Amino acid sequence: LKTSTMGNHIVDWMPHGAETDETVKFGEFTASDHTSVSNAFCAHGLDLLSQMMTAAGLHEKSTAFKQLSVNLTRAIKTNMWNGTAYCDGICSEVNNKSLVMSNMFTLWFGMVP
Repeated sequence: LKTSTMGNHIVDWMPHGAETDETVKFGEFTASDHTSVSNAFCAHGLDLLSQMMTAAGLHEKSTAFKQLSVNLTRAIKTNMWNGTAYCDGICSEVNNKSLVMSNMFTLWFGMVP
């Protein structure tokens, strides 16, 4: 997902009244058009939606959400995994920079190979 066109992204929990991106300013995350944290949240959310649809007996919708989650997770691993860690975005866009937030969230969501 191209997250730069979607407004503010979730990287960590340091909100600022002026809505500036302190995380990038302090060098704790690398800005890009495709942030790994927001994409990981999306992939995990799609998987949770799939599970909810299964519980509701809506199997066709469950399958659709699951496929979206699988496709996004595959794209994340292909473009944001550098072989040892997750980059802060597409590795080529962020010069392979890999800081704690990208790896913390992808680990929590079970995406680390």
